[in-house]
Amino acid sequence: MATTQNLTELPTIQYTGMDYQSVISQIQEIISSNTNWKENWTQFYSSEAGTMLVQLMAWICDNLNIRMDLIYNE
Repeated sequence: MATTQNLTELPTIQYTGMDYQSVISQIQEIISSNTNWKENWTQFYSSEAGTMLVQLMAWICDNLNIRMDLIYNE
């Protein structure tokens, strides 16, 4: 018997013109507003692996934003 899995569509994150902290707050807001993710997420403690992934995504978005601004301004 095959099981089906419901996939959740990932929301788009506006990362241009945003800094590290605003990306983190936007990701936390998306997680808090989604019922599928909210029940599996305990808290946004800095010692959790999920928070590390949120911080990593924010760092990547922040660096991409800096590079995009440099290329655009040249």
